[in-house]
Amino acid sequence: MSVEAAPAVPERCRVVAYQNQLDRTALARGVKKDDLYLSGSKVTIPNRAGVKGTSGNEFVFDSAFGPDTLPKSVARTAVPAAVDSVLGGLNHVLLVLGASGSGKAEMLEGTSAAGSEDGRWEGLVEHLIKALYVGVREVLERSPTGSVFRLQLQFLHIVEERVQDLLEPDCHTHDLELMDDEETGTLVRDAEPEELKGEAHAIGLYRGGIQSLRSLARYHEVDIDAACSVLTLTLTQRVPINARDDPSGAAFLSKRASVSVVNLPGTEWLREPSDAYELQVRIR
Repeated sequence: MSVEAAPAVPERCRVVAYQNQLDRTALARGVKKDDLYLSGSKVTIPNRAGVKGTSGNEFVFDSAFGPDTLPKSVARTAVPAAVDSVLGGLNHVLLVLGASGSGKAEMLEGTSAAGSEDGRWEGLVEHLIKALYVGVREVLERSPTGSVFRLQLQFLHIVEERVQDLLEPDCHTHDLELMDDEETGTLVRDAEPEELKGEAHAIGLYRGGIQSLRSLARYHEVDIDAACSVLTLTLTQRVPINARDDPSGAAFLSKRASVSVVNLPGTEWLREPSDAYELQVRIR
């Protein structure tokens, strides 16, 4: 017998702002960058005259990080909540939004120039994978004998309504079909997740998917910042209940939850499509 765990109560959305200082070029003497002002969790965008406005351009976030903050510090504030949600049976989504060239790839994929001790920052996704495996091992140690934890990974590429599975060989040669379901919404037909054999396997699949993502952009002659990618880690937990009363372990409590990392297109691509945009996304 298997008992489905009651769904967890969802929490509110957290919105974090990050002013990533990608341009390391020294400014001329007396010149100051005035494109953005941070004060605590408030972000102010100056008007065209370069003067702070009093209304309409001030935004308050749950957290705000300035240009002196490394990407790994920003990621480490977001990952623990995602791991706790999934272990507790609650789905979690991390949306990464920003203009092209704002450092989204650096945040998600990592870079060798982000100040880590070994000269490499592994990126938000790899940090999430490692943290999730640590959490699973900790929970498994406290769980009754016979508990089963299973992790799966899915990595999709989306541009307009065209979807490819980045974990499949030659994914550029075929599109996956979108279908509507009355209960669950829009589904991707034949998008089967990969069963994970461990942390190293998960990271290897992700890195291979990133290479496929870049190849797809070249193959379809599409700006890579115009597409969307969705990486989903799904955890299924099956824990025996009432083990003393039922030594055979026939009764189980099951929980299933996912965390998705969604890399949205550059904000300039989210406006009304132009003729140039439509030309780029067309398959030649």
